[in-house]
Order: sequence, then C-alpha cells, then structure tokens
Amino acid sequence: MTINPSQPEPSHANISTPVLTPTTNKPCTIPHTFRIGCPSDSLIISELLREVFTQTFSFDLTQEDLDDYLNTTLTNEQIKSDIEDPNSIWILALSSASGKEEEEELLGIIQLKFNSFKDCLTLNENPIELHRIYLSTKTHGKGLSQSILSYTQNLAISKGYKSIWLGVYSKHPQGIKFYEKSGFVKCGERIFVVGEDKQVDWVMEKPLI
Repeated sequence: MTINPSQPEPSHANISTPVLTPTTNKPCTIPHTFRIGCPSDSLIISELLREVFTQTFSFDLTQEDLDDYLNTTLTNEQIKSDIEDPNSIWILALSSASGKEEEEELLGIIQLKFNSFKDCLTLNENPIELHRIYLSTKTHGKGLSQSILSYTQNLAISKGYKSIWLGVYSKHPQGIKFYEKSGFVKCGERIFVVGEDKQVDWVMEKPLI
C-alpha cells in the first residue's frame, strides 16, 4: 500500500455521536441493512451530515464557524466529490422495516479512507482510516453504532487492512469511551479546524487481525 503523509486533515470520527451504545453482545434493535454509497446518494448523505453536525456541534462553535463548515465541507456538491474519491468508501446504514427500497431511510454513514496515515500511528502496516461516522439521533442507544462499526471492520479485514485508526474530539468523553470499549487506544493528537476554531483530536488506533 502507498502511504501519503500529505493527506488532508480528516474529519472527526465522533462528531455525530453524542450518545453511543456501549460495546455489548446486545443486538441492534433497529431493523437495518448496509450498502456501499454512490454519488447519487450525495443529497441524502449531505442532509443527514448537516443535521447531525449542527445538533452535535452548535453549542461549541460560533454561528460563523458553524455556517462556514456547513457551507463548504458538508454541501451536496462536496459530499458528491468525496464519494467519487477513489481513496474513499462510504457505508450506508438504511432502515429496512418495510423492505421497500423507495421507503428506506438513511440512519447513518461511515466513511473510510485509504492511503491515509498519521506519524503517531504505531500500527502502521496497512492501516485504514475511519474518517467519518454520522448516526441519526433517533438511533442513539439502540445498538446501531456498534453494528455499523463491526460491519466496517469486517469489510476492512476483507480488503486486507490490518489496523484501523480515527480522530475523536478530545472534549467528547462519550465518544472516547465508546472507542476505548471497542478496542481503540490513543496514540497521539492532531488539530482539527472548523472555520477559525482549532480543536484538539485524539488519534486512536486498533488492530484488525
């Protein structure tokens, strides 16, 4: 695998998850399916990301910084471009109560990035980045966070990746606790910029095999 140290700073992996279900053997209580996202999904993904980002981060940002992020990083056009990136794969969690595709509702997403690396990683043989995880607030406490994370890890293993890493906001103790219970360990820090606001992320990693 080719490692590109100049990869742009990624997104928080926790920004959509103010309440996360602890790691247990309890199954997800929401009927759902997973599929890989495509460019035609960009609008529904953008709408979910904008809604959840606002709900999660508006208390910690100025209105100017919030608007700047929403209107640059999370627009339909930018998300479509991100989906088309060959170094990225999007996993969608969709409601499946009715079984009808036209009635499916987007419950959450994970974005993985290939060829993404940080100097602080200790598990640096074939790592993959968990770049984004966004879950609808209606899913909180119902096990979807663990379900989509498990699916993502199995997908990464099937593609030959040996570890997974992410950045989680240092002021988000629930997200940190969830990742720790899921086997992630802090290996460093990085700066994540939203508008004029510079935030400190923990960089966390986990072996996959």
